[in-house]
Amino acid sequence: MWLLPTIACCGLLTWASFLYVGVRARRRAWLAASAGYGVATVVYLTIVQTAPESADGTADTSGWRGIAGTVFILGVWLGGCVHALIINRQWLDFLATQPEAGPLPPVAATAVSPPAPVPAPPPPPRVHQAPPPLDEPWRTFMARALAAQREIATSVANTSPGPMRDRLELVAGRVETVLQECWQLALDGQGLARARLRIDNVAIGRELRQLRDHAPSPSLTETTEALQAQLDTARRLEAEVATTYDGLLLMNAQLGAASASVIELSARPQRLNDVAAVESDLDSVVDELVAIRHGLNELDG
Repeated sequence: MWLLPTIACCGLLTWASFLYVGVRARRRAWLAASAGYGVATVVYLTIVQTAPESADGTADTSGWRGIAGTVFILGVWLGGCVHALIINRQWLDFLATQPEAGPLPPVAATAVSPPAPVPAPPPPPRVHQAPPPLDEPWRTFMARALAAQREIATSVANTSPGPMRDRLELVAGRVETVLQECWQLALDGQGLARARLRIDNVAIGRELRQLRDHAPSPSLTETTEALQAQLDTARRLEAEVATTYDGLLLMNAQLGAASASVIELSARPQRLNDVAAVESDLDSVVDELVAIRHGLNELDG
């Protein structure tokens, strides 16, 4: 149907046909052709309107202006028809890619859906994940460990395929185990630190000093022992927090050293035997973190 104005109107509406398909298909070339045919139509109308009038007041088509205008518009008409037939195939291809409007799908009968399963709790942080919301300094320990893991993963990805890359991929797997232990130990350290903050040893010490001014009695002795037990608990928690802190500090340093070694080995594939030392160091890190956690559990027991 879009060809009809071009064919039936002797070229005067060729611009409209190309404008229609150009807008629909968003083709700049067709819009430019529409502008060109529009200019040609304006030129033809200008030629006709400026032609001299005959005795009866109509335009004199026998002069050179009338002949030139007729030849010009015929050329525009024929050229537009040929041009339209050439792009018609492209227009049909465009229409074939457009979704057809059809009837809406039938609405299924309303049914009671089973309850959605409860999602599983999120796993501990893995590579490229931000550390969980931890207090300081535990958040910094996790952030540094994740940064070291990302460096190792990047180095492995940049290593050329071969035996070295295969071994470094195993190293990256060991780093994942280190991060699992780091995550658990950071949670333990945060819990211990929060528990320690709940014991006001300053107030407890003040009460103990006040009790010294009272006369000795069995109840006073029991009160003193209870207050002293609270101070002992605070000191024990402080020691456990310090042990956890030192372990994570060492872990960060060892992970940094492992990351530097992997970076170097990724650029030296001939040093395959040196990978064993990195693997051994990472295994030692895991053993140390596990030992710290077991020690804390024994103290709790």
